[in-house]
Amino acid sequence: MRRGRPQSGGLGCRACGFWVFILQLMKMFLLQMVGLVLALAWARPTAAQSPDEIEHWLKLAEYYELGTNGYPEDSERSNSYLRRAASAGSPAAHHLLGIRYATGMYMEKDVKKGQEYLEMAANRDYVPAFLTLMRMHTDTLGRGFLPPDQMLPYAPDKAVNYARRAALANNAEGAWFLGRAYMLGYGTAEDPQAAMRWMTHAADSLDYPQAMLALGNWYYYGDAPEGVNTQKAISYYERAEKHRLLDIDGRTEAKIGAFNAEQLPRKLYDLYLQAMPFLPENGFLLRFRF
Repeated sequence: MRRGRPQSGGLGCRACGFWVFILQLMKMFLLQMVGLVLALAWARPTAAQSPDEIEHWLKLAEYYELGTNGYPEDSERSNSYLRRAASAGSPAAHHLLGIRYATGMYMEKDVKKGQEYLEMAANRDYVPAFLTLMRMHTDTLGRGFLPPDQMLPYAPDKAVNYARRAALANNAEGAWFLGRAYMLGYGTAEDPQAAMRWMTHAADSLDYPQAMLALGNWYYYGDAPEGVNTQKAISYYERAEKHRLLDIDGRTEAKIGAFNAEQLPRKLYDLYLQAMPFLPENGFLLRFRF
């Protein structure tokens, strides 16, 4: 009797088919897992993105904002790169998004969301965020502040707090603001001694011309704790006038202050102020040209 060949479809082949099916399922599962890992890596760049990559996104946001370096002006793309950098934890991106939301620049205005982004940056000890929050919580103290419709709710105590944090980080504008706040009792208790410490630090240690101008005024008008000191007033006025970063209005104020301190004894100047309502329109001081 002739022995026949083994028939196909026996138990061995059925077992092979089973394992092929299992291997296909495992392959599909692994491909899905790889896709999920890649999606999570893209959605949560915080754990994977390097500082250089985040800096690159910030640069792209700037290029698209301004339309420079061969990139077209495109505020949407600029905002997109800022959001990407912010999602990676960049305080600089938080700060810029906060300004844009608070002011309505390049996006729909949302002051509340702007404040949230700015506070996120401040919580990372980002000094520019201290200064922005300081300016946006105040009204008219200082120069160069934003218009009222671009300000956060009026809160001088918060403004002084952010100024203090900036000053403690050796920021000149923060120290100047804090000095003025202590001298005026703005958002904090009046404290002329603390005012002089911070203003002198801003002028002498941090080379801030607005602080020099303020000290010139304080020494000339007698607001300094030691009273009138004409020589110190002249010295600070002259330093402010020669400073390259002081604007034209500040230079003019410093020049007039130095002239008054040099030419008019303080008591004579007080007498002049008392008599000024009775003088002709072109009175004594107006005959001098600077």
